[in-house]
Amino acid sequence: MKSFVPVAQWLMRIAVALILFNLYFHWIDDLNFTSVEWLVSVLLVIFSALLIIGGFLKKNSTTVVSGLVISILSLIMILIGGLHIDSISTHIAQLSIGLYFMARGNRG
Repeated sequence: MKSFVPVAQWLMRIAVALILFNLYFHWIDDLNFTSVEWLVSVLLVIFSALLIIGGFLKKNSTTVVSGLVISILSLIMILIGGLHIDSISTHIAQLSIGLYFMARGNRG
């Protein structure tokens, strides 16, 4: 069963990228530089792409930093949403995946 760990890690990388892209891509089109939500959404999309890129690198630093930033920004989005169940349920998956990659890096 340990042979499925790399596959699961890649699926988590792809999942967080797809979730964040789906949630925030329409916000990026607005180009509202004064909005905190816009800035956070752009950073989330960028760091989800870096999380995927980090999977191809030998060093863990890109993966760890991307996981850290995704976790922090997801927590910020939960707080901006007002700690309501809708906000928490929307952002808890990427927060969890970000924490996982921050803690584990590229290790299986």
